Amino acid sequence: MYQNNSEQMDKIIPALIKAQSMITGAVKDGRNPHYKSSYSTLESVINACKEPLNENELMFTQCVNIDEEKIILETKIYHSSGQWIASHCPLITTKNDAQGYGSSLSYFKRYTLASIMGIAQMDDDGTEAVKPE
Repeated sequence: MYQNNSEQMDKIIPALIKAQSMITGAVKDGRNPHYKSSYSTLESVINACKEPLNENELMFTQCVNIDEEKIILETKIYHSSGQWIASHCPLITTKNDAQGYGSSLSYFKRYTLASIMGIAQMDDDGTEAVKPE
């Protein structure tokens, strides 16, 4: 995963500080019956940060791009001033089909958004997205 940002950061940093002070964490509302574990769903991570972001003139987007034949998930936080910070993460799949990419995309959306926003969550279901070699 790599990060980049707008040239100016003087407006987005204070807004992110305020937003992060309002975020309490993501509720573990998902259940993985195969591993008998619970985890924070993408919806829970979004719910944890959306209101604090919006109250501080911030928003996020998560888009898929192709870079050198790799599928890259870009998670970007924008401020109303136009300043931004972004994280880029290559998708890793165990199956090269729509279901494999869909599962990977959902998993990485959850983790990159939680990561860029500093949201605590449990990684109880990580083995589903990436199996050890």
